[in-house]
Amino acid sequence: LWLLPFDFPALLGLGAFDGGIEYFAVGGLASVAAVMVVTSLNGDLAQRAIASVLTSFGKPAPSIRLAIAHVARYPYRTGMTATMFAVVVFMLTIMQVLTASISDAQGDRVIAYGGFDVSGQTSNQTVILGAAPVDDLAISIAGSNGAAPAATTVPTTSDAPVPISPEDRTSGERTALLGRDPTRLATEAVENQTLRPLLTGAGTRVTSAVALLQLSAPRPAWGGYAGAGIDEGFARTNKIRLENRTSSYPTDRDAWLAVARDPSLAIVDSGVLPRPELRGRTPGLGMIGFVLNGLPGGPGTMLAQDIWVANPLGVGGAVGAKRMTVIGVIDRRASSNFRGVHISMDTLRGLGQPFRPALARYYFTLAPGTAVGDARAALGEAFFADGLQTIDLDETFRNQTGPVLLGSGLLQLFVGLGLISGVAALAVVATRSTLERRQQIGMLRAVGATRHQVTISLLLEGMVVVSLGSVSGTVVGLWLCRNVFAVQFFDRFSPGSILMVIPWWQLLGTLVLASGFALLATLVPAWRGASVPPVAAIRAE
Repeated sequence: LWLLPFDFPALLGLGAFDGGIEYFAVGGLASVAAVMVVTSLNGDLAQRAIASVLTSFGKPAPSIRLAIAHVARYPYRTGMTATMFAVVVFMLTIMQVLTASISDAQGDRVIAYGGFDVSGQTSNQTVILGAAPVDDLAISIAGSNGAAPAATTVPTTSDAPVPISPEDRTSGERTALLGRDPTRLATEAVENQTLRPLLTGAGTRVTSAVALLQLSAPRPAWGGYAGAGIDEGFARTNKIRLENRTSSYPTDRDAWLAVARDPSLAIVDSGVLPRPELRGRTPGLGMIGFVLNGLPGGPGTMLAQDIWVANPLGVGGAVGAKRMTVIGVIDRRASSNFRGVHISMDTLRGLGQPFRPALARYYFTLAPGTAVGDARAALGEAFFADGLQTIDLDETFRNQTGPVLLGSGLLQLFVGLGLISGVAALAVVATRSTLERRQQIGMLRAVGATRHQVTISLLLEGMVVVSLGSVSGTVVGLWLCRNVFAVQFFDRFSPGSILMVIPWWQLLGTLVLASGFALLATLVPAWRGASVPPVAAIRAE
């Protein structure tokens, strides 16, 4: 029962899995125990199956037959020893898969931060949109169902902006972007004589709140989401990968430049993709009201999707909805750092006043060989009047990912110590088994079995037990990980960013190490047991 896929009830229409991590732990241990019980109690079937194919092995056949016969004769001892290895390898498998998946989700600094080396903000954020009156919040596109306000006019097929509200709820106020041009600082940075040798590019990204609508969705409704206006410098400089883009753009760079230059194009992050298993019942995801349908579930070419972008306040005829065409989806590994629907700076500016200030962040790429500390100091000096404060993105990435990977590595190390303890226990069991079978070994030697055959038989007994436990633990561990990712368990904490990655070489290395240690642990008892003279072994009580 525990081996059934955890998404099996959802496939039958019985509802999605909504349990906690304790279900996976109990299910994994129960599965390991069940596999070990079934395998150990049916050892006679395995013995007959192996015996039927031993005729092709030639000389090793007697040793293999003896090893299998002894293992099958003591199912309780075999099952308990194999279970010990299975549980340890089971936990190692889960940790290795989770560590590999987290590492893949985080990628490296170039992937996570789009190739930028330094980012910064000014003390006044440069671009701040006027704060909205409290009354205007009532008409923002929000609420549990994400539906548009009663006064909202749903756009049709026209490309022209369509007013959302026929009334001016702010008494005729039309607050435009305050302060200087938000792209000014990035432009001046690349033109500055002092900074030019240090920088290869700079760009601006202004984030704000927007309302989105997809008329082609199964149930069209306005939903809130983050909006990001980008300038051409950001589009030209960034290395943000797109996991999906339309065939009209041969490279990711072409798609980004098109968005910065064309006010009708947009690129979204992977967090906007639908996840029906989670939405509506997972804390933390209800705030994201918009879902974009019609996109492929994995990397590849996509079809352009039309959406409508509007100011959440919907204030009067000067602020309307504009139809946009989505031409790309940001790689999930970079989506957490570049969240939102990315549009041109002119488009974001044309939406007007949102209900909270828009924030501007500047991104810089450094020339090869440039020290980050020197570049940050030069930027701070050049834009001291603006209060520019910068951060080292490489250091930020290490601070974010280092503790997670270090913790995972330490856990694997401690679980690996359990594997060593199991090998030591196997050596004790092998020594005792050899002493108990001195007479049997003597009789085998007396009837013609060579010392080499007896040694191989004793070695194979330990190898069979360890291999049985290790393979079972690996298979059950992989199946449990499949269940964890099938129900999108980690999307509760990091939506859409973690996919299952199987580190096959690490798993193979674990199996090889377990078998190698088992061979070394049983080598001395097997050699000493086979070295006893037949007469002395037969006389032993």
